[in-house]
Amino acid sequence: MDRLAFILDLSKADEDMVIQKFESHTKYVVRVLWSSSGNFFITASYDKTICVYKLRNDEVELYDIIQKLHFKGVIESLAFCKCRQMNMNSIGDDYVSFVPMHISFGPNGHFMLISTDQDRLLLYSWTNGKQIACFYGATNDELSQPRNCWDHSGKYVYGTSQDGSIVVWEIRSQRIVCKLEGHNATVRDLFFCNELKLLVSCGFDGSIKLWQSHSPTREIL
Repeated sequence: MDRLAFILDLSKADEDMVIQKFESHTKYVVRVLWSSSGNFFITASYDKTICVYKLRNDEVELYDIIQKLHFKGVIESLAFCKCRQMNMNSIGDDYVSFVPMHISFGPNGHFMLISTDQDRLLLYSWTNGKQIACFYGATNDELSQPRNCWDHSGKYVYGTSQDGSIVVWEIRSQRIVCKLEGHNATVRDLFFCNELKLLVSCGFDGSIKLWQSHSPTREIL
């Protein structure tokens, strides 16, 4: 909330955890995202900017800001991908009917899934930018912070709902195949570990849960 961003070393004691402090923004920092290589990370703020940071060198694990991008509106979601501009409205007009709250890419990188603040998730082809599917069944509104992720097979997607559940959709049919219930409050984030084939969720109930993924309809807490 104080517009700052920090890099912490979790292996050190509390007083020595802070490695770097960044004062790149003028308002609340809402998103931080690392690149898969760890050589870059980006921050987004309600000051309508995104800052890009790069690892200084391999010997010293410090980062420097290399670019600051300015936008017309507030940034709510981030993703690393090849740069392109696309219109997310299905008919290609300029009317803004939703806010993209979270972005994730499928295992092959060809499809992009967006959680919105309007009770739906949208699936796009990254090749041509066209909307190809809508997923309904999760409850989210303008005050929500929805999250999503993909199953390792690329056949199913997971999305959070304000009732504390995780909704599972089959992509081909766009139907709900399961609701994972276990959190007593809103789910804060989702992550699918491809190596272990586990879905990981954390919630405002103070718990982290692991969901086994032999199939999207079978879960173990």
